[in-house]
Amino acid sequence: MAIIRNLKGLAIAGIAMGAMQLGAQESPFNFEVKLHTGLMAGSLQRNHCDNKMFGLGIEGQYSLGGTKAITAELSYDVLAGRWQDTTRLNGPVYIDPVSAIPGTPAGTAPTTTWNGAPMQLTPQNSIDIHKESAQGFSLRVGYTDALPWVEGMTWKAGLSLDTYKVMAEFTGTLVPFDTNAQGNNDVDSNYYEGWAFTTPKTKVGVGAFVGVGMALMKDLRVEFNVRDVATGHYDYQPFTYTGRPATLQETTVHAPIFEIALALTF
Repeated sequence: MAIIRNLKGLAIAGIAMGAMQLGAQESPFNFEVKLHTGLMAGSLQRNHCDNKMFGLGIEGQYSLGGTKAITAELSYDVLAGRWQDTTRLNGPVYIDPVSAIPGTPAGTAPTTTWNGAPMQLTPQNSIDIHKESAQGFSLRVGYTDALPWVEGMTWKAGLSLDTYKVMAEFTGTLVPFDTNAQGNNDVDSNYYEGWAFTTPKTKVGVGAFVGVGMALMKDLRVEFNVRDVATGHYDYQPFTYTGRPATLQETTVHAPIFEIALALTF
């Protein structure tokens, strides 16, 4: 995604500029407590069925002279999530005839039809829902300096190491029926596919950020950041949708977060 590539380019450039200043005269560290909130977008918003994030962090700044500084922040972030209904009522519906139809010979392949009619899911009895959320630590290292053309504002860019524990919860029951049956279904009425499980797992990924800041008063600042966050995503595919053994697919996704933060210096 072009915006993510640009973010990472700016972040690497910022850190490189900071590294060139390491020979400058050493100054005392400054520390800030930061309260973050923001809106998730892209794949994070789709996967979590939500767009809210919250975080609390502590940042240290090492002055390189003047307005230049190296920054390091450790924050604890919560990426909210909500339950969403992903029941697929359209498309092929597979059954295992050996389990579903008494007397079917062993070895009969999965099928999407029976007695010449397609299989469907009963909307009254079938449901497939899941919820995905994440929380954990993000270590951000960057470079900051004043914006030369806007008095009182600063810019910042850097990279992050995101270590988020993803909580994916899945539950569902799928009940197929023969559309030719018209109430006298010859598919065993006890046949269904059901599941209920949770997959808490920590994923580690590299992200990036870029933003601007402005002083509100002596020891209080506000920041606006765009972050590229790396986290995990899980997708469960039941047998009824594919005709193959049920699988849990795991991927790493990158998505933007538009963030505002209040920083209190101490």
